[in-house]
Amino acid sequence: CNMRRNWLLVSSVLLFLSLLCILYWNPTSHSLSLFPQPLQHLHAVCAAEGREDHAVEPPNLLHWSVEPESKLLMCRTAKHGSTSWANIFVRIYTQGEKNGSQMVLRDLELEKVSPAHKLDLINSLKFGQSQYFSFFVCRNPVDKMVSVYNYMLHQSSLPGKVFKDFPGVNPPSWDQFLTNLASQENYLKGLLKPLHHGCDPCLYHFDAVVKMETFEEDTRAILEGRGLGWVAPTHKNNHGSSSSNSQQVGYLFENTTKGEIQAIAEKYRLDFKLCGYEDTLDEMLSLI
Repeated sequence: CNMRRNWLLVSSVLLFLSLLCILYWNPTSHSLSLFPQPLQHLHAVCAAEGREDHAVEPPNLLHWSVEPESKLLMCRTAKHGSTSWANIFVRIYTQGEKNGSQMVLRDLELEKVSPAHKLDLINSLKFGQSQYFSFFVCRNPVDKMVSVYNYMLHQSSLPGKVFKDFPGVNPPSWDQFLTNLASQENYLKGLLKPLHHGCDPCLYHFDAVVKMETFEEDTRAILEGRGLGWVAPTHKNNHGSSSSNSQQVGYLFENTTKGEIQAIAEKYRLDFKLCGYEDTLDEMLSLI
C-alpha cells in the first residue's frame, strides 16, 4: 500500500514537472491564450488569401532580433515600435545596465548568436517547431505613412542630414509624399516597406502579435510571460500610434488622385487585412 502511494506521488510530481516543461519550452502553449484573436485572424486571412507557406525572399537577418537566454525572437518592421523593442532587447542583454539603439543591439547579439544560427532560428518558424517565443508588431498602414512622414520631416531638418528623396531645404508636402509613395516602388527604401514583405505571418508561425494601439500592454504581456516583467515597456519615437478613423482617412487623401489611392491601397492591402485594419482599407477604396 505504501509502495503504491509512493508511486502515485512520484507519478504526480513527474506529471507536474512535465507540464511545466511543456509550458516553458513550447511558447505557443501559452501564446494562444495571450493573443487569441490576432492569431486566429491571421490564420483566417492567410487561408482566404491562399498564402499559407507562401514563398518569399530569404529573410534579412538585420530585420530580426534574437535574445537566447529568454528565447525571444522578433521580426522588425520600420516604424512599428522597432526602436522601443531594440532598447528592451539591449536592457535584457545587459541585465538592465544599459539602454541602446538597434546598432548597439546588433553588436550585443553578434557576441551571443552567429548569423548561421540566427538564420536557423528564423527558418524554424516556417515549420512551427521553434523553441523561441516569436512575435512582430502590427500597425495601421495609414498611421505608418503619417509616422514616416513626420519622422522624415524631423530627420531632414537636422544639421548634416541629407536625404535625396526627402530634402530638408524644400521637403515634399504630404500630398507629394503620397504621390511618391504611389509611383515609386522603393520610396524611402525600407521605411515604407510593407509588413508582409519581411514578416510574413503566412510563412512564419509567430506566437504573438503586438498592436500599436495596445503597444505597452502587449509588450508587457510578452515580457512577463518570459519572466522579464522588470523591463519597462516604454514606447520611444512616439509619432502617433492611434488608428486612423474614416474622417482622418478622407482628410489625408483629399488631394490624392484615385489612381494613387488605388496604388497605395494595393501596396498595403495584405497589411490592412492581416493586421485587422480592413475598415481603413474600405475607407480608402470608398474614395476611388
